Amino acid sequence: MDVATFLDSLQQARGYEQQIVAHEVLPAAPACYGVLDPPLPAPLEQALAAQGIERLYTHQTAAIEHARAGRDVVVVTGTASGKTLCYNLPVVERLLADRRRRALYLFPLKALANDQRRQLEALRLPRTVRCATYDGDTPPAERRLVRQVANVVLTNPDMLHVGILPRHQLWSELLGHLDYVVIDEIHLYRGVFGSHAAHVLRRLWRLCEQYGSRPTVIACSATIANPAEHCEQLLGRRCEVVSENGAPRGAKHLVVWNPPLRDAALGLRRSGNIEATWLLAELAQCQIRSLGFAVARQEAELILRYLRAALEGLQPALVPRVAAYRAGYLPAERRKIEERLANGELLAVVSTVALEAGIDIGGLDATVMIGFPGTVAGFWQQAGRAGRARRASLAVLVCRASLVDQHFAAHPADLWGASTEAARIDPRNPYIGLGHVLCAAYEQPLSEAELQALSGSPVLAELLAAEGFLERRGERWFYARDDYPAAQVSLRTADHRSLTLQQSDTAAVLGTVDPARLYDECFPGAVHLHEGEQYLVERVDEEERRIAVRPVEVNWFTNPLVSVEVQIDSSTRDASCGELLAGFGDLTVTRQTVGYRRQALGSFEVLGTEVVDCPPQELLTCGLWLLPSPALQQFLLAHAVDPLAALHGVEHALSGALPLVAMCDLRDTRGASVALHHQMGEPALFLFDQHPGGVGLTERGFERLDLLLRRAHDAIAQCGCAAGCPACIQSPFCGSYNAALDKLGAQIVLRAALGLDWQREPELA
Repeated sequence: MDVATFLDSLQQARGYEQQIVAHEVLPAAPACYGVLDPPLPAPLEQALAAQGIERLYTHQTAAIEHARAGRDVVVVTGTASGKTLCYNLPVVERLLADRRRRALYLFPLKALANDQRRQLEALRLPRTVRCATYDGDTPPAERRLVRQVANVVLTNPDMLHVGILPRHQLWSELLGHLDYVVIDEIHLYRGVFGSHAAHVLRRLWRLCEQYGSRPTVIACSATIANPAEHCEQLLGRRCEVVSENGAPRGAKHLVVWNPPLRDAALGLRRSGNIEATWLLAELAQCQIRSLGFAVARQEAELILRYLRAALEGLQPALVPRVAAYRAGYLPAERRKIEERLANGELLAVVSTVALEAGIDIGGLDATVMIGFPGTVAGFWQQAGRAGRARRASLAVLVCRASLVDQHFAAHPADLWGASTEAARIDPRNPYIGLGHVLCAAYEQPLSEAELQALSGSPVLAELLAAEGFLERRGERWFYARDDYPAAQVSLRTADHRSLTLQQSDTAAVLGTVDPARLYDECFPGAVHLHEGEQYLVERVDEEERRIAVRPVEVNWFTNPLVSVEVQIDSSTRDASCGELLAGFGDLTVTRQTVGYRRQALGSFEVLGTEVVDCPPQELLTCGLWLLPSPALQQFLLAHAVDPLAALHGVEHALSGALPLVAMCDLRDTRGASVALHHQMGEPALFLFDQHPGGVGLTERGFERLDLLLRRAHDAIAQCGCAAGCPACIQSPFCGSYNAALDKLGAQIVLRAALGLDWQREPELA
């Protein structure tokens, strides 16, 4: 069944209640071809012809010409536009001319490296082109062979950081003859990960110079607003930008799907998870291969569970043809799912962003996004995962009741008409840079100039020397300890030591858990989902890095109750916004899971509340804060409005609106509100980055505070609920389950901040 017919039939199906609130069709586009001068060598042209490729697109020829000339280049074109050939062709061309030359391919995800290796091997090139994957899954016995034999090494920034650069003497042949460095999916190199990767790449350039090479960079990206700027920050180099897409494209149907209201006064809608389950089941029954994107890991597992149950009652034979995919699965599990998806065995996969990047997953016809992905760039990337066979494809955004999702449900043109956001990193973040200075000194002693370039701080070396990490000998700084600093620096989380999820009765290892999510997902008593199956967390042993679980079958899930305390360490900026005083600076945030709720599957009914005693977790970060003026506080109290409840509502509204003004996901920041802050002596609300040291997300909100306040105000003022709902002042991440919220009070505070008529009668607000 084609996509247009499916949409028509869907609107006649039982269960359809006018959920389609917007439908846009992007027309098909023809191909634009270019010509290479000189042409590719005969073996390459023959390899392409064997795959049915007779001509190259204009963006491919432009990228190859830049690479041939030794110019660093970034290719910014849509999904399925053939970006892989933009780097494979110049790399293979060079290797065919000189078998001693080398290339290093960096991918942000292991799955991408394995996929690209398969694509290189599919060209069936002469044996002089020898490619190999080198990552954490590579058996130790094979690693020496990779170093000795491969002239194309496919890896990831993490392995480059911890396994190649610290052992650079073993990689002298690669580093000394390195002609090309390929960096794919650079739009994923943002925030904390991107800032770490920027340091890893600078360490790579430093060692390449030592061994006598200066590789040309070929980078690829989905559409972002600032490819040149982002590459310069990430690479420390200027890049030529190729952005005109010459590839043909099939028509794409974009649909915004808003679950029906169940209680208009309360603003309650049917669950987005239930709606997505129904859509995925309908697609599977019509043999339309689809990919569902969930925001969180456990959400992907929950939807898989719902989907299996739905298909069991409709077409049981389809149950084995659906699966989930996320980080935390064992490598063998991930490979098996990737293969089943690529060969067409699976009809539907519910994934986190782990499958957002460009792994070749075959001819999918539809994507279902369960909630706005957090950025417009992410929306287009996920939408682009379908339609790779140039057929008409479908991309559905299933809106949640959140502020951002309901904004796009009401204003869909803001979604497909908006410019993509800029990718942001902060290589100067001292929390990130400190570890890489030590790694660089371990790899090769640092000169004063190198230290300044890497750290941006002339006093950092003295501080590290005082702590016994560095030692000055003559004009250079040496690493002074006997350990291995790269092993202590994780590129993706504050704590690199994942915990193992293990069955208590059989000792079978199920997967891993990120320490940053530990007490949100795996506190004692939590129900943890893995491959759609339920496991009860019995105990957590942080010292042994193990979580003991046992299989259960229950009709409820668990939600943590979290206590948050915020300490202001320094104030670097301040501003006045009407009756609010705003500040920005360094914060210490202490979070502690103190209990949890058991809630019924499907209905979300609260079945009970339990107390747990989890250790507090401390986060050093950056954030903004807002304090109401005495006059505003007195006005609220005079009209029987609790200032804390009003600020709590504003906090949630600002958190919900922040993705509209900064390139971030709802989970990238958090908030807290207090009735009397111990330092300020006033009621206060805080928004802070969820990453150590901060990565500029709430700083972006502070810089555009007027717009952020306006977005939050409009969302509340235009919401038709009576007392506050997920579309305005409720948050799915609230540690107190949205207790103590006041919609009217939040409106008054925001009107006072924007200089509107905030002192008029509250019932008219």
